Parts: sequence; C-alpha cells; structure tokens
Amino acid sequence: MQTHHTPLLQSVVGSCIRAVRGRMAHPVDLNDSQDWQYLEDGLLIADVKGNIIHLGAFEAADTQYKSLNCFQLGPEMTLLPGLIDLHTHLPQYSVTGAQEASLLEWLEKHIFPVEASFENASVVGAQTAQFLKALLAAGTTTAAVFLTVHPPLVDAVFQAASAVGPRLITGLNLMDCNGPKTLLRSPKSLLADTEALCTQWHGQNRGKLFYAWMPRFALSCSPELLAGVGALREKYPDVYLHTHLSEQLSEIRAVSQTFPDCPHYAGVYEQFGLLGPKSLFAHSIHLSQAEWETIQESDSSVIHCPSANFFLKSGRFPWEKLNTDFKNIPMGLGSDVGAGPSLCMFDVMRDAQYMQPDSLISVRQLFHAATLRAAHALQLESEIGNFKPGKAFDAIVVQTSPSKTQLDEILAELIYTGDDRNVLMNVVQGEVAYCRASLSNSIK
Repeated sequence: MQTHHTPLLQSVVGSCIRAVRGRMAHPVDLNDSQDWQYLEDGLLIADVKGNIIHLGAFEAADTQYKSLNCFQLGPEMTLLPGLIDLHTHLPQYSVTGAQEASLLEWLEKHIFPVEASFENASVVGAQTAQFLKALLAAGTTTAAVFLTVHPPLVDAVFQAASAVGPRLITGLNLMDCNGPKTLLRSPKSLLADTEALCTQWHGQNRGKLFYAWMPRFALSCSPELLAGVGALREKYPDVYLHTHLSEQLSEIRAVSQTFPDCPHYAGVYEQFGLLGPKSLFAHSIHLSQAEWETIQESDSSVIHCPSANFFLKSGRFPWEKLNTDFKNIPMGLGSDVGAGPSLCMFDVMRDAQYMQPDSLISVRQLFHAATLRAAHALQLESEIGNFKPGKAFDAIVVQTSPSKTQLDEILAELIYTGDDRNVLMNVVQGEVAYCRASLSNSIK
C-alpha cells in the first residue's frame, strides 16, 4: 500500500482551473497507442463547466486565449490525462498485503472478515474517506470500485465522491451463497436494495457517478440472484455490470462443478444475460478460445489486474491476444487493491510489463491502457481519456526529473521509478480534487 501522499490542501481543493500552460501530452487515437500529441509549451483551456474548448501550442493560440490568467507548469511538470482504474476494492484497502496460497483461502481468511466489519457505521466513514483520499492522491480520476453487501456503504461512498470529486462506478455487492453468513442476504432483498440505490445515484453529481450491478462472482451467486441481475440489466441498459471472471484455475473448476450445464465460466454470465456493452470482467486470465470469442461477440470489456495476479500467483494475462486476435475487445487496467498492493496506476502499469516475460509493452501502450483505452472499456471515450476539445478536463500534473524532456522518457520514469509522490495535482471536470502543498501558491 502506498502511503507517501501528502494530505489534501483544503484551501485549494475545489478550486477551478480554466487555463493551463506548459508541457502536456495525451494519446490521440483509440486504435493506435503510439499516436500521442506532445506539446513542450502547450495551452489548454476549459469552459466554466470544466470541458476542454482549446488545446494547442501556446504560440499558435489566439490572443484572447494567450491573455488568460494561466496556471503555469514548472519545467519539471507535465500535464497528462487523469488515470482510470477499472477494478479495485474499497473495503480491502485496509488489509492490503494479506497473503494466502489461493484466492478462495485468501477470501475466507482475510477479505470476508474485513468486509463484514462494514456493518459498523464508524468503519464505513473512516475507510471511505481514507480510500477516496488515497485514490485521488494516486492520480486516479475515474474508478470502478467494489464495495460490500451493506447499502449504507454505497450511500456513503457516493456522497463522499460527490464532495471530493472522482468519477465513480460502483454499487451494492451481491452475494447470497458460498460465503460467511454475515455477508449473505436473500436474492429478494439484494435485488430490491440494489435497484433502489441505482435509481437514487446513477447519473448524479453532474453525470460523474455511475451505478453498477455487482454480483461478486459466479460462485457467490445463486441462479435466482444471477437471473435477477440479468432482469435488472435488461430494465436499465445504461447501467454497468461489474464482476470477476476466470482469475484462478481452482475457481474455474469450482464454477464448472456448480454450473455443469454451462459450457464454460463466461457461459454462466452469458446464460443469465450479463454479457454485453458496459459489462466489465476483472481478470479474465484463463479464458478458452470459445470464451474469448463470446466476450468479443458480446462487446464486453476485460480488465487486466497484473499486480493482484502477480501477488496471488493467479497466472499470466494474455496481453498479446488483446492486440492481435481479439483487439476489438475493450480493455483496461485495474489496481485490484487489496490483492494488488497499490492504488497507484504507475505501479500497475509497471507490473503489467513485468508480467509479460516474452514481449515488450511500450510505455505509450501502458499509459494508453490506463487512459483512452480504459475510457473506451467504459464506453466513455467521447467524454474522458484524453484532451480533445469537447471532453471533460480530467487531468493530473506530474513531476519528473528536469533532465527528462522527451515524452517516452517522462512516461518511462513515471512507470518504472514513479509512485504517488510524483502526482502533484488531480483535476476532475476542471476542479482540483487533490493538490500537494508545493503547488498551492500557483492556483489562482
């Protein structure tokens, strides 16, 4: 777990930034991860709603833009798109580093007990604040977050996110079997609660909050519960579906025994109508050829969680498949805290490289997967992911060595030697969500 970040500077958080001048870079093409725009002296302008209206070289800008009072980046600073974490767990943040031989043992001994503690209101408040603060300090502007079976936690997280800024995709954790009694609820009560929470929160906070149906994974859900989720998905087609798929071989064997009539693990979700656009499947490591084809045909998204896969010895995600045979499958990266040890997506990108022993993933590819490609997995590429005019001004200001002046050098330093201490500022929809003290005097 990263603990390096400085506290939020309350006098700056919530301030609006309308003009930034300095070094900036962003991926341009969804289908070409190498295509980036890099401006050594750029100018970005956002309107009062926090949407980008101009991006280009400062010298080429109109006089009206040049005359604006800009937030001037220092020579060691770079403006990059905000990072997108497609899979993480708020309740597991406090037990990061707990180790067991298998996923199912890890859940039983460490994760289920800590999730049960969220029945306590004081735990909900303290852990929610700590997690969101760390998420912003790590440079994440959008996150898909797993919670627990407790509705008050869902309300608390959405309320806190409304106050401090990040885009959030989350919902009630759904599980009614194969778990401790303290975390199991009836399908009827779970489905009623999750629908009520969805109607209350989906699309709130200027469209920055999104609801997700979140069956924990196939083993923790009865056919009745999965069928109910499928019915909700059909009733609310713009709501996300977020779950786990094919993380470990022992898990896959258990799913096969539990659902013997399904051809494979992905087929369980397909049977209950859970595949399709806006369906996010975390891990997806050990998929068969038929499963990859099923995922692609349904336009579902997969989420690579390299740090967690490494920690739990789950296996190697077939990155090359997502760039060759199945390049049309939307994909992004997830920190998967607490199996993953860090919320910082620089660490996740580094682990994604380390988990591929026979192929080189370029630094541009890695950042592309944590920005524009991830936005596409959420079907939000028209709103976030880069700095094209018309999109929301979601960005981070990062600090690197003054000697690093080329784009690949900057990205490489962040990935291979960086962490959350390199994040100086986090901006969501034009508002400062996090700022280190060293930048406070620069905010106008």
